[in-house]
Amino acid sequence: MESSLLIVALKSLSTKEMSSFKHFVDSPYFCRNKDQKNLVAYLQKLHPRFTAEKVDRKMIAKNVMASASIPRKRLDLLFSRTYALFKQFSAVEAFQEDPLRESIFMLKSLHDRELRSLFDREQVRALNAYEKYEIKDAAYYMAGYELGHEIENYHMHYSRLQESKNFLSKIGHLDHFYFAQKLKDACEMSIRKRVLDLEYESILIDAVIAEIEANLERYNTISPILLYYYVYKMLSTEDPSFYYLLIESLDKHQSEFQKEEQLHLYSFAKNFCVQQVNLGREEFLSNLFEVYKRELKNNLLFADGQLSEWHYKNIVTVGIRLEEFDWTYHFLEEHKDRLPAAIAENAYRFNLANYHHAVGEYDKTLMLLQDVEFTDVRYSLGAKALLLRNFYESGDFEPLLSSSEAFRNYLRRNKLLSGERKEGYLNLIRFTVKAAKINNQMAFLSASEIQKQAQKLHEEIRSEKAVFNAKWILAKVKEIIE
Repeated sequence: MESSLLIVALKSLSTKEMSSFKHFVDSPYFCRNKDQKNLVAYLQKLHPRFTAEKVDRKMIAKNVMASASIPRKRLDLLFSRTYALFKQFSAVEAFQEDPLRESIFMLKSLHDRELRSLFDREQVRALNAYEKYEIKDAAYYMAGYELGHEIENYHMHYSRLQESKNFLSKIGHLDHFYFAQKLKDACEMSIRKRVLDLEYESILIDAVIAEIEANLERYNTISPILLYYYVYKMLSTEDPSFYYLLIESLDKHQSEFQKEEQLHLYSFAKNFCVQQVNLGREEFLSNLFEVYKRELKNNLLFADGQLSEWHYKNIVTVGIRLEEFDWTYHFLEEHKDRLPAAIAENAYRFNLANYHHAVGEYDKTLMLLQDVEFTDVRYSLGAKALLLRNFYESGDFEPLLSSSEAFRNYLRRNKLLSGERKEGYLNLIRFTVKAAKINNQMAFLSASEIQKQAQKLHEEIRSEKAVFNAKWILAKVKEIIE
């Protein structure tokens, strides 16, 4: 039973959530079956370690039904019905976390029961709560429409049209939801079409854009429309001015969105920065750095208090490229304990090695890389490329040749790497070795010959489309030329 849907579902619960599920099942309103109550009580004691031995048929029979054995069909039925309780529990939990939705269903129930005096009182409370609600994303405006719809149905039922003051508000909320969601989906589609072979024409998006641009002052106060309008224009026109408008608006309206959507909006901004840097607009590297700082300040990059190793690596990489060495070192040390325990030491050592390489401490880089375990192909590639650059910078020609050959063999053996990625690293190896050989011949060749060879190499690098660390190797060859 270890792989049953129920066990898989319960593994996802925190200790507090497991306790809440136990209370849910104990309630006679939701569950009256003694076997289900006993099963959940037993599983709570095991949570979160549901070993095969503890959840096999004999142990379930002994601890749940005080029996020597249970027919398989009966046990399957017990687990299936208890899993159905888990799904109901999940729905109730989600419902209780959405007070606007709760108000809508409450008003519908009062209307259905024809409790007019209660409805009149509760609609005032519901509308006041709606106006004070802090999160004002697209879902907020959809809830406003649904709330208005229930109130409108009630007044229509009793022919009280003169009292139905929210009809126009209801229509406005629906427009706001549609515009915001249409823009959001158009932005997402724009990103997906860059990486997936999708043929899709967004119907009415041009009409939505035209309406917003004709009445921009009206929509300035509708944060999901305003922000996704800026994202859409940023992506569709690649005009940097919309990036700055997006960041400015995020500063003002960020708190009106759930954490997940805040992160999503910042991701659009980060992707745009990366795209601009790739086009040669280096000032956007600083913009990218500032976005990461905003995300850190607002705790957006932390999930359950932990920082992803890839966020950690990306932030360090950007900090180093900007030569923000003091800030980067402080970040490395301050956040190493917030990395997931299973990878913390590896991630810390790799990124610290990257830092020491950037500040010219090549011996420390080498020592740290020796202790990095290559559990992930991205770490393996990153470490091998860093080692190659480290030997070049320190002038260790023989170790460089040895590591380049080992790196080349690793790439050839690895069948999982895409052709373009493999080519990018192979070109890095090839050009680094060529640059090192030119450096190594300085004592034997004339300055003009060295410069001639270096200039030829520089042009060769620039003609290649796929070269990892291209900016670094070009800078090294330029140093030889000059």
